[in-house]
Formats: sequence, structure tokens, C-alpha cells
Amino acid sequence: MKHDPPPTELPVATKRPLLPALQVEAFVEYPQTRLAVRRAQRNGAFARMRWRFREGGLAGAIRAFKDERSPDLLIIESDEEGRRVVALLEELAKECREDTKVLFIGGGAEHEVELFRKVLKLGVSDFLPAPVDAAKIISAITDAYHDVSDVKLGRVTAFIGAGGGTGSSSVAQNAALAMARLMGTEVLLADLDPQFGTVALNFNAEDAYTLTDVLRRRSPIDELLIERILKPAEERLKLLLVDPTIDSLPNLPVQAINALLDLAQSTPRHVILDMTHVWGLRTKKILGRADEIVVTTMPTLAGLRNVRNLVEVLQRIRPTDRNPMVVLNKTGLPRRVEVSTAEFREALGLETVFEIPYDSRLFSIAQTEGTGIIHFNETSRVSKNLIDLARHINRDLDNGDPRPSSERLFSRLRKWW
Repeated sequence: MKHDPPPTELPVATKRPLLPALQVEAFVEYPQTRLAVRRAQRNGAFARMRWRFREGGLAGAIRAFKDERSPDLLIIESDEEGRRVVALLEELAKECREDTKVLFIGGGAEHEVELFRKVLKLGVSDFLPAPVDAAKIISAITDAYHDVSDVKLGRVTAFIGAGGGTGSSSVAQNAALAMARLMGTEVLLADLDPQFGTVALNFNAEDAYTLTDVLRRRSPIDELLIERILKPAEERLKLLLVDPTIDSLPNLPVQAINALLDLAQSTPRHVILDMTHVWGLRTKKILGRADEIVVTTMPTLAGLRNVRNLVEVLQRIRPTDRNPMVVLNKTGLPRRVEVSTAEFREALGLETVFEIPYDSRLFSIAQTEGTGIIHFNETSRVSKNLIDLARHINRDLDNGDPRPSSERLFSRLRKWW
């Protein structure tokens, strides 16, 4: 039985624009500074942002980001002598991503202010002389993100089959699962096939509330509503489901698509679009907005023809974007004459062509159990190729451990001995 999504409290109205779901980490040394930052945290403009308070100041941040991915916004307090601070900030810059913004809080002496201003040349977004209050911190953060339209935190990858029966949905669903499980990435897998979608079926979530239910009620669709109806499937994987019927229109409404794509603009997650293979104007517009496109086909002559036609169209509507990636699915099928991966690369003029071998038993077990292939055998050739594909697509958001499950388990056990 389906249930309505639970009510969700909306952010408190604020005169400042609602900032995206930035990841914020604060390395502050003094209780009064920590209190000021926590008061700033409660500002309505920061309702989406995720905050983490840590110890260690500037030196602690340098140690932390040698092994961790730096956040979107870093708030650091230090009472080190001026020239020492510049040296430490130079060292920190080597450990942080280029798009990490830094808000620095430090020495309040008037003669040090000009010296600290020099740190702005190192990429620091702003310098606030101590002591600070919540109002100054709020102002500094909103100034750093004054043009919210320029902040895109996530990515959108669209999976589409070059014709029906290519297995594009299976590839998309397993790639999304690999990103969430093995790469520490927040993933939203969206089923955009209102007629034949399989995400709910393959994740054993057919009783969940769906986008189709929302459309039947004629409810207005926005980002907040999309967030409310997402179905958790893993710790970092959420599903946007449809209730497929043959008499449904082949495309979802424009407002639903726009709200979904906007989530990649405002939240640090990878949005995976499991596309319908029905071609039309709506499909072209969605593919035009995606950061990456993965085209799945079969290793046959007809598959080569179909994918070449599709790639040519995509190159016309996306002339300045990266070429689509091509996946040859179900290779190595017994007694079938196949077009090789090398022949596909040469014919299409593409460097990136992935291959997913045929394993009927593994796919059948996964579909019967309503889960992904890597649940059963992460080290199989099929799983390894799917993980390689997912890692290539997810390269900008990959925070995980690339080792196979056996090596990760052995590493954990060694810590206990």
C-alpha cells in the first residue's frame, strides 16, 4: 500500500537568498568564535547547508585534508603570528580543491590587518579580524556566494539506449549504486520512463510514493516536493520513482524535469537520469542540459548504426560539450557474431567505449532479488567493468575507496589485530 510522503517544514523566510546545500567545515579555536559561527548557522539563508565543527585550527585543517576531500566552504580561526599564517595558508592551499572557499578569522591587531589582507591572494575569500560576531560571519558567507546562479554543486548524467532492449536502465542503475556504495557520493537515481521504467521494480520499491502519484493529484512540482518523495535505497542513494503504465505519456512534464535538474545545481549529489528511449523534443532538451551522456547499445551492426546516428545528433545539439560515452552491453554472448569494441571506437571516432560482458545468471539474480549486481559479486568481471564506468563518470565527485571489497575488509581487519 502506498503512503503519502510525510509533511516537511519549509525554511524560514529570509531577506537573503537561500544558498545551495553547501558542505561547511569550521576549524575554530575559541569558544566565543564557535558560538558566533553557530549563531550564524541558524540564519535562514543557510537552511540547506551542512555544517561540521572540528578541532585543530589551521594546522588541523592541513592534516585533515591530506586524506579527505575539502568542503565547499572552510571557516578557519588561527592566532598564529602573521607571517606564519601566510606560510600555513600556502600549505593548506595545496591540500584543498580549487573551488573550496576559505573564510579566515585571525589576529585583531591593527598593524596585522594589512598582512592578513595579503592572504586573499592565496585564494582566501575573506579575512575577518577577531573577535567576530554572527552578523559579520553571515555577511562574509553571503558575499562569497553573492551570485548563487554560478554555484553548481552536483552533476547530471543521462543514460539512454540507442534503441530499445539495450539494457541502458540496468547499466544506469548499477552505476548509480556503485557511486553511492563505493565512492562516497550522494546519488539521486531518477526514472524518466513513465511507460516502461524499471527502477522501482529493480530496487524492490514498488509500494513507494512516486512522481506519477503527484501528477495524478495535479500537485505543483518544485525542488522541495521532489526531495520529499525521494525513496532511500542505500545510505547515499535515493530514488525518484514512476509508476509505469503503457498509456502514460512518454515524457514527464517540463516543471518536473526542471525541478529535478535544479537539484544538481543546489545540492552536492550526482543526479543519474534513467531516460526513456522514446526520442522527441523533450528528450533532446534534457540531454542538452546534462553534464555527461552515456549511450548504451549492443555489439551488433544494427547497434553500431543506431549509436552512430544518436552520437551525431548529440554532437549537433551539444557542440561545446564532451562527447558522449558509449557502452557495449552484453558482450560475449554465445554463438553471436559481434562488432568489436575497437571497431566501435574507430567507426565512431570516440576514445571512450566501455564494455559490459554478458552474465545472465548474475543479472537474473539481481533482478529477482530487487537489488544491484555488486551486492552479490563485487569482484566479478561484470561488476568491475560497471565500477570502472561509474568511476569514470563520477570522477569529480568520487570520495571513496577504489579497492575491491575483499581488500577493504582486510584493511579493516588489520586495524583490529
